[in-house]
Amino acid sequence: MKFIAFIILFFQVPGFSQTPGHAVPAQGSTKPVNAFAVAGNSFIKNIGQYGETITGHAAMGSVKYGFEGADMLVLFTSKGLIHLHRKIEKLSEREERALERKGIPEEEIEKKTRVTDKLITLEWVGADPAAAVIAEDEIPDYHTYGLLKEKATGYKKITYKNLYPGIDVVYHFTNSEKPGFEYSIVVQPGADPGLIKMKYGGDVKKINLDKNGNLFIHSGINDIIETAPAAFSNTGAVLKLSVDKKEQQHLYPVSFHQQNNLVGFRVTGYDKTKLLVIDPFVSSTNAGLPGTNVGLAKDIDFDYDGNVYVAGGVMLFPAAS
Repeated sequence: MKFIAFIILFFQVPGFSQTPGHAVPAQGSTKPVNAFAVAGNSFIKNIGQYGETITGHAAMGSVKYGFEGADMLVLFTSKGLIHLHRKIEKLSEREERALERKGIPEEEIEKKTRVTDKLITLEWVGADPAAAVIAEDEIPDYHTYGLLKEKATGYKKITYKNLYPGIDVVYHFTNSEKPGFEYSIVVQPGADPGLIKMKYGGDVKKINLDKNGNLFIHSGINDIIETAPAAFSNTGAVLKLSVDKKEQQHLYPVSFHQQNNLVGFRVTGYDKTKLLVIDPFVSSTNAGLPGTNVGLAKDIDFDYDGNVYVAGGVMLFPAAS
């Protein structure tokens, strides 16, 4: 006989700014839904579960959508992105002994942890602050969040339209099983990709490029990884946001251009009379720190008192305003 054990975590929704979403089948659907698989492959509309803005980072603008995939929570704002990281550690032996001397029961001490939150911002420098943020390809499932009565819809694509003159930034997913998302920069003929500048802020410890041209942004908890980009002309009637391995495309030399916390793109030899697409992939990895636990949840449920029950772990982040 096999026994399966789950750790059940309990918390009150109002005390935190974000809780994992619960995907619910659309009306008429009989297909079972894995809530976290759905959340990890969609951009979820903010209906209040993420707050209006993030405390201390209101300059990033209002939160429009969220990505809750794998070990990363990414918020999409009117000015850029906010990556949220969390580390959960057990208390040291010294700290445990100090609590024992205070008469705290051993079973209570074992439950105590030290939580560290980090936050990395990505701001599109020099971009149009009023650029339209357009969500497309709605998924058939929706998400509910504790006491919030409204249902949050998810989408497969978000476009920042004319973020720079003649340049759109499109966030979307690949068909691979890698956890993360792509962003494709669509440069219209004659537009200048040199205008594109990403400024990383918040709890950035270090930014570096590896020998393969991949970009690493370190928070001290997790690494944000942006793979070496591809660049190609799009000449067909249908816009392709990623390299098509079946249909030959004209690829151009492209690389990240980093100067301190500013990152842009360097594309050479491309045909400026054709539409250009620059395409990196974004993922997140645990930095390998002892005791790190990103708190991935395996299942979630709610009761009528507004309590949330999470099996396996939970992702909680700094309060939003």
